[in-house]
Amino acid sequence: MKKKFMLMMLLFILMVGLHPTSMTKAETTSVQGEQFEQGKYDLKAESPFGYNWNKNSSHAGTETGEVKWEYKLYKKDGGNQFFSAPPAIGRDGTIYVGNSNEKLYAFNPNGSIKWIKDDVAYMYCTPVIAEDGTIYVVNKKLTALNPDGTIKWEDKNANAFSTPIIDSEGTVYIHNSKLITAYNSDGSKKWESSQMFEGANSGKNTIVMSKDGTIYTLLSSGENYFIYAHNKNGKEVWKKQIRGGWGHPGFSLGLDNELYISAGSVIFVFDKDGNLIKEWKPGAQAAVTISSKDGAIYTTGGGTVAAYNRDYTLRWKFLPDEGGLNSPIIDKNGVVYVHSKKTVYAVNPDGTLKWKMPFSSFDPGAPNDAITIGSDGTLYMLGYVPELTYFGPDKTYFSVVAIGDSYTDTVCTKDSTYMQVLKSLEAKSKTAKLTDEEKKEARDILKKLSADLDKTE
Repeated sequence: MKKKFMLMMLLFILMVGLHPTSMTKAETTSVQGEQFEQGKYDLKAESPFGYNWNKNSSHAGTETGEVKWEYKLYKKDGGNQFFSAPPAIGRDGTIYVGNSNEKLYAFNPNGSIKWIKDDVAYMYCTPVIAEDGTIYVVNKKLTALNPDGTIKWEDKNANAFSTPIIDSEGTVYIHNSKLITAYNSDGSKKWESSQMFEGANSGKNTIVMSKDGTIYTLLSSGENYFIYAHNKNGKEVWKKQIRGGWGHPGFSLGLDNELYISAGSVIFVFDKDGNLIKEWKPGAQAAVTISSKDGAIYTTGGGTVAAYNRDYTLRWKFLPDEGGLNSPIIDKNGVVYVHSKKTVYAVNPDGTLKWKMPFSSFDPGAPNDAITIGSDGTLYMLGYVPELTYFGPDKTYFSVVAIGDSYTDTVCTKDSTYMQVLKSLEAKSKTAKLTDEEKKEARDILKKLSADLDKTE
């Protein structure tokens, strides 16, 4: 029995090594990025930051482009019910996403509904998760929810339509139609800024906080973009107005606190004091993503996914089948994930295609939106599938889509039999990605196990 147990343990260790996404959730920690003030987010949550982070995931994305599950809301059952802003994911794997019907949906990792909260969510804003598990969402009012969906507190007069951010002291900041408001974690107001540009397009604007505590807000109205810098006491430090392309701009922070404003086909690069460093035309339309490893700049737009060095020279360029790509997200292995209207792409760190998966139709989202990656590698995306029929019911639907390996290991427990473990190992081996050194080590372990079996009676 002792030998049987030891063999089972060896096989389990081997399987963990064979499958990179089999690490437990507790072993990964979400990272906001060095260019941001490290806010009091739940770092054990799988995706807690909203837009106030560098889009460099601590998780390895899926090796498999398959739909695991899809939750659908049909137009015929309630009119337009768009899912648009990226989901947040809690430490227990719960997926939180808002809808244009003003409901916040909480999904279990298998796609079943955990709970639904009415009248709290706005389709263009992402929930954020604080260190104590509080979920902050906006829909005119600012609402603080407990993980079970009950209301902790709310400000019904917040008039907020932008995703909140959290600073290192737990202060929560929102932008409403006129100014920035800071809240203590108990819901009391800390301060309000002076009035900013009024009349900006709601929902798709961005507020972030840099590592020196500066609050940057990007507002847009047509081709006019307004950039504000405030300190943590609400005092305006500087503001700029630029003219870009029509539509909503993308906004990113560089490793040296540069501000990257994606304005149509032009990217304006400012230093932290608002001085223009560069007016760059790589053809990018969505927000750029800055690699936390080497500062490389990843862009999408103009029908391409591209990587540039920090001096703006081209590193590589990948040409997808169709344009209209969202902002890139980089997984912990350097793989870049993006999607177009009808395809999701995984691009290797050298710019070659890893895999692609066609889909009926994804929601286009906004220039700052990126795919959400869970700790098991699952990609969470949002669908909008118009299916109009002339002689029948409207089949148009809106959805949350989970993409990844649908295989779930349910047999490798302390009570598993030897043959159950072997069969599970055989299943995992089909998708194993190993280096030559790891392959040699795996063969040596399997040879030893085979020899041990011959010795048993």
